[in-house]
Amino acid sequence: MKLVVVSLIPSLGIWTLLMGACLGVEKFTLKKLIGVFACFAGVVLTSGADISGDNDKNRGSFPHKSGQQISIGDALALLSAVLYGIYTTLMKKRIGDEVRVNMALFFGIVGLFNIVTLLPGFLVFHYTGVEPFKLPPTRRIWAIILVCSQLKPCKHPLTQEV
Repeated sequence: MKLVVVSLIPSLGIWTLLMGACLGVEKFTLKKLIGVFACFAGVVLTSGADISGDNDKNRGSFPHKSGQQISIGDALALLSAVLYGIYTTLMKKRIGDEVRVNMALFFGIVGLFNIVTLLPGFLVFHYTGVEPFKLPPTRRIWAIILVCSQLKPCKHPLTQEV
């Protein structure tokens, strides 16, 4: 059962495709559906390795989480995927053609809005001890973060012209 829940979490491609097709923003094609399911299959394969063990022997320094905490995290991640699908679909429907909008300015405003609205919650969670903030502990993790932040993201299958 856990495999089903964990593999639904990064399903934003499916949500975006379904909502986009329902609102007439995206054309539902077999090529897009295959792309979404290929991403979904990758998630199933990688998350199956994460949840297959019944004990914590391969957990490393990752903190132990109870079943309730894992379920809450899964539900929030699934909600996040659905909301992201709604956000991208409505943005595309509202904007229409991207040449009408200065995308750098638009995403700069979105980032500023996120900082102003989310930073107080971040500070509350940290200082109350609900979710303390810690910097990455090793140079290897810092290197991974820096390399990944500099790579250009691959085009999502739903954003490619058919």
